[in-house]
Amino acid sequence: MSDPTTALIHALAEHMTAKEEWDCFAMVLGLDGVKVNSVFGFAYSADGAVESVAASPYRIKDAVKGYTDSYFKAGDPLPLKLLVQFDRTNGKYEVTFEDKDASRWELTPETFHDIPEQLRPHFG
Repeated sequence: MSDPTTALIHALAEHMTAKEEWDCFAMVLGLDGVKVNSVFGFAYSADGAVESVAASPYRIKDAVKGYTDSYFKAGDPLPLKLLVQFDRTNGKYEVTFEDKDASRWELTPETFHDIPEQLRPHFG
């Protein structure tokens, strides 16, 4: 797999903790300036069910490094977070960088009910 985005999506799909069958996912990857240090998100099924999921940063580190290396030169600052959204029913995906707001996409008691729907992939 030579495309870094495809490799990243494949690694997330392979290593996320989803117990139920899913049609799409949204994963937030936290970066510490050098590497990925947190991964959480949601898997969505066709019937509307939402499941909280996570992945081991260690298991996806090579795919994340390959992806970030394809966008950033050595020594360039990495984003604080990446939001990876993928819909396997149509193959569409989007990766969004967050460079400034470390609290963006944060799951807190105040955002617990809203974040899953905010992150759900909606591709036109």
